[in-house]
Amino acid sequence: MRIAAALMLALLPLCGADELETAYNNLKAAEAKKDAADVVKWAAETSRLAREAAAKPEPASEAEKSSWKSRVDWAKQVDTYSEYALYALALQPVGAGNIALLVEALEKQNPRSQYLNQLAAPYLMALNQSNRAADIVPAAQRRLEHDPENEDLLLVLADGYLSSKQPDKALAMAQKLTAVMEAKARPEAVPADVWEKKKAGALGRGYWIAGIVYADQKKHAEADKVLRAALPYLANDAAMMGPAAFYLGIANYEMGKASKNRAKLADALKFSEQSGAIAGPYQAAAQKNAKSIRAELPPASKAR
Repeated sequence: MRIAAALMLALLPLCGADELETAYNNLKAAEAKKDAADVVKWAAETSRLAREAAAKPEPASEAEKSSWKSRVDWAKQVDTYSEYALYALALQPVGAGNIALLVEALEKQNPRSQYLNQLAAPYLMALNQSNRAADIVPAAQRRLEHDPENEDLLLVLADGYLSSKQPDKALAMAQKLTAVMEAKARPEAVPADVWEKKKAGALGRGYWIAGIVYADQKKHAEADKVLRAALPYLANDAAMMGPAAFYLGIANYEMGKASKNRAKLADALKFSEQSGAIAGPYQAAAQKNAKSIRAELPPASKAR
């Protein structure tokens, strides 16, 4: 997006246009130097002056209306460009601290900017890399109000709520995440292989979080359903596969014991053995569960 120099010069007679032109030129100079602090400074000043110019009342004279409309249209374009300048630099390798600075300036300047939704993932990553982990969930909460189907925000919130022991919120975010990713088409700008990898990761994590919450709530049927849905995405992730198989073992044992369903008990044994083979915090308990379940199953039931 560029403002035509000829058009800008033609509109300089507007009151305050010299100030706006100066601010705009300073913003362009800061962009060229990739100076994040100066871009923030001049984007804010350019936006302020542009909004003042755009708010000038319509003149009574018909002869002046045409030039007034052109000046207002130009000022609005310049205001939008001030947002674009912040966005464009935030996508460049200017350092995590500067990326956070640029995005927060854009959010302050216009919380509904068309560019903010596209900056959600790099902004959250920048916060993490800037040792501002405590700001990640509040930032994601703010942005979700404006972009409720952003998978990056939903994933961050699902994880954040699970870590902070807010299971109901974690479950709601995980369910929203999986629903969004099941229905969402690949964005045109994203390569197919990149999208499929992202989609698989989000679905696996979403189903896994929901399953962990259900398991903790002893909702065995629900845990069994979503954790089974997660399994195809967890094959190469022992950190998630271990607890997923562990809780699947418990869920199927409890359902099998309650209904005297031998197939469920056999699945409970299979999942417990699977978890018991994965090094990690669930391994010893899973091995103990497998031993107990194996003792309850007659030989014929164990051979499947």
